[in-house]
Amino acid sequence: MLSYPITVRIGLRTNWQETAFQIYGGLRGAVGIALSIALDNQVLEYGNAQDLSEERRSVKQLYAMVGGIAFLTLLINGSTAGPLLKKLGLADSTEERGKIIEAYKVRLRSEQIDNCVKLLTFKMFKSVDFQFIQDHMPYLRDLTIEQLAEAVESLKDSTPSSKYSPPHLENVLSVLKRQDRDANVEAHTILTEDSARFLRMQRIESRKKGRKGVCRSSMHHMMTGDPLSAKELRLLFISMLQAQYEKLIDEGFLTSQHGLTIAFEQSLEMAESDVNKGGALNDLTHLTEFYTIALNCTRVAFKATAWLRRDKISSFNDFELHHFILLELAFVTAHERAQDFFQQELGDSDAQLSEAGKIVIRESKRQVSKVEEDLNSPELTKFVIEVATYKVCDVLLSQSIHGVERLVRYGLLKESEAEHMIEEMIRVQKEVRRGKCNMNAHASKRHVSILDVNRETRRNSFLGGTGKKKPPATVAENARMASVSADLDGLMESNSIHLEEA
Repeated sequence: MLSYPITVRIGLRTNWQETAFQIYGGLRGAVGIALSIALDNQVLEYGNAQDLSEERRSVKQLYAMVGGIAFLTLLINGSTAGPLLKKLGLADSTEERGKIIEAYKVRLRSEQIDNCVKLLTFKMFKSVDFQFIQDHMPYLRDLTIEQLAEAVESLKDSTPSSKYSPPHLENVLSVLKRQDRDANVEAHTILTEDSARFLRMQRIESRKKGRKGVCRSSMHHMMTGDPLSAKELRLLFISMLQAQYEKLIDEGFLTSQHGLTIAFEQSLEMAESDVNKGGALNDLTHLTEFYTIALNCTRVAFKATAWLRRDKISSFNDFELHHFILLELAFVTAHERAQDFFQQELGDSDAQLSEAGKIVIRESKRQVSKVEEDLNSPELTKFVIEVATYKVCDVLLSQSIHGVERLVRYGLLKESEAEHMIEEMIRVQKEVRRGKCNMNAHASKRHVSILDVNRETRRNSFLGGTGKKKPPATVAENARMASVSADLDGLMESNSIHLEEA
């Protein structure tokens, strides 16, 4: 403090904020410990010549006091240094750095729009609630038709024509049209491409190329001799499924250490064991078995930590239904991608694909149709849309956080600057979860009847276990039963009220 008039005028110069923080931080711990060690050494040196036991005891007490002060300095001053730096304005960026940060925010916004368009190419995200996404994602709130068209054109230009799929933009365009009634969507024909028609034309073109012998890089054209057996092709298909699940992890749809992902991995291992024994492709059965085990463990942890969470999900039912639907969406996506890659490598037409290959594709499609029947049921339509919407928000925010971390890794942003941006994205994630809880709040009582009305049925259901005597019931069937049960309960309650009044 006494040297402030000098330091403010010489060298790099300081200001009162920096001086205040220097006084607050200080060197009390380091200087005090150094002096106490020096004093202890001096007393020890002279103590060899004469009796200084009392002095040595006093030095030890002093040493303990200095250590305590140093500890409190770290505990109190250290933990409060960050907020004090922000309060004094020492953590703020300069005007030049502020311009750089704003430029990178524009870049992150552009990347988030591109990532959103990529996600909308997934069939599972066809019916997402884009109004909810726009309300909770700051970078997408001011999205325009022109920016959307630019992102779609960029995706189409950067994707090989054989792999490009138009994004599902029906819900997006309806929201943007309401916001800007003067928007001319017809001027951007790329936004109105029919995904189903485009994929159908793409398959026809691929088959024409196959008949002409143009595509020579696939396994079908490189293999000679006898075709692979059904067993070998099933094992190959399982390997492709494993790769697709790993791709879903890279895309942020699945988490590497989540119980859901572990259940997928274990189901493929058991399916591979069955195929080696001569069985058919049936990873769906094993998936339900392993996920039931993971779900039971999660239920215990969920209930044990319910009082620690700030969200409004007080029961396990919303959480359970959410992950059931997520399981089905991931299963369908991985199988459909593996089917496309399998046919691309081994023949995309009936003439090219061997009988064994057709058997494998039929076994996979049989499982997918069972799951899609459940997902497309009227009882689950609303919940499927909600789960897909939350997952889009979660994936976009995770990708943005990774983008900020990448800028720090390349030295384009400072850690202190990135910290504010990441904190803001984490805050948005929490808002999305709260929004999710609010949207599901009206259905919580309903879910109790859906998931708890018949525990024995659930153990033998599509997502419940290995019951062989009873036919497997899907989540939608359980929902239908619960709906009937809830209506009967309401009718009985109404009748009892009328009787009491009578």
